Amino acid sequence: MTNKVLKLGVIGVGVMGYNHVRVIRDSEDADIIAVCDPSQDNLNKIKHFFKVENTYQDITHFLTKEKLDGVIISSPSTTHFDIAKLVIEQKIPLLVEKPLALDQEQAKTLVALASNNKVPMMVGYVERCNPVTLFAKNIIQNGNCGPVKHINIVRIGPFPKRMAIHRDGVVADLSTHDIDLLQYMTGHKINRLFSSLRYDDKQDMYARTLFEMDNDISASCEWSWISPFRKRSFEIVCDMGTLIGDLTEQHLYYYRNPIMTNPDIILENDFLRALKYSGLENEVTKYVIQKEEPLKQELKEFIRIIRENELTDCHFAVDVLNIMNCIYQSFENKTSIDII
Repeated sequence: MTNKVLKLGVIGVGVMGYNHVRVIRDSEDADIIAVCDPSQDNLNKIKHFFKVENTYQDITHFLTKEKLDGVIISSPSTTHFDIAKLVIEQKIPLLVEKPLALDQEQAKTLVALASNNKVPMMVGYVERCNPVTLFAKNIIQNGNCGPVKHINIVRIGPFPKRMAIHRDGVVADLSTHDIDLLQYMTGHKINRLFSSLRYDDKQDMYARTLFEMDNDISASCEWSWISPFRKRSFEIVCDMGTLIGDLTEQHLYYYRNPIMTNPDIILENDFLRALKYSGLENEVTKYVIQKEEPLKQELKEFIRIIRENELTDCHFAVDVLNIMNCIYQSFENKTSIDII
C-alpha cells in the first residue's frame, strides 16, 4: 500500500474510542472518516469536537457504506467477538482493544478467522507501547541486569465511572495489561497462579495474584478499584539490581545490587546471612526516557501493519484470556491453578 492517508473508522466512541479519534486526528498518516456507536450522545460529541460527519448507529451500514482501510474496535468487551467477526468477514484490517474477546475459545476463533482470511489484526495492549516498558524490556533482554528473579506490579485507582453499567470487574478490566506485561518483558510464560479477590455486590473490586513463571521467576500483581489514588508501577528484581518503573509518569530507575556487583563480597547462599550486607549503599541510575503517549505509538504500529499487510501473531491475547479466567477459578476454588 502506498503512503496515502489511510481512512480509518472507530466502533465504540466512549472513553477509549474518543481517545483513538483524538490521537488519529493529529496523525499525518491516517484520518478518522467515520464512527459507529449505539449512543447518539457519543456520536454527537465526536462530531462536535473532531468534525467527523459520517456517524452510524448500525454496524452493518457503517461497514458496507464506508470504504475503510482499517477499523478500531473500542466498544465494550462483551461485543468484541461479534463485531470483530463482522469486520474480518469484510476483509478489513482491525485493531481490537483488549481483551480480544470474553473467553479463550472466542479469542481462538477470531485469531483463526483473521489468519484464514489473511486479514491483519492487532490487539490493543497499550502498555506494550509505553516507553518505560520498552526500555526495561531492552535492558532485560540484553542481560544488563542479570536474570530476572521476581516482578511486582501495582495497578490501582478509584472506581471508574465508565464501569458502573458493565458487569466486568477489576480483573477483566486491569489484569490483562499486567498478565501480558509479565510475559512480554521477560519472554517467559506463566505456569501457575494463586489469587485472592474482593467483591462488592456484583463486581470484583480488588485482586492480588501470585504467579510462578518459567525460568524460576516469581511475580505478584495487585489490581484495585478501591484506592483513593492512581498508581501504575512495577519492580523487576534481577541478580544485578532492581528496575523500578512508573508507567504513568514514565520514569525508570535502576538500583544496583551491591552484593552481586561488589567483587570484595562473597555472596552467602543463606539469604538471612546475606542480609548483613543490606546496609551497603546502592548505586541508583535514573534513565533518560523520551516521554510519549503509548496510544500514539500503538496507533502508529497499527498504521504500519495496514500498510505492510502484516499478519501479526495474536495468540498471546488468547493466552492472556486463559490466565485471566484462571485467576477467577483460583479464587472460586481456593486453590492454585496450573496454566495449561
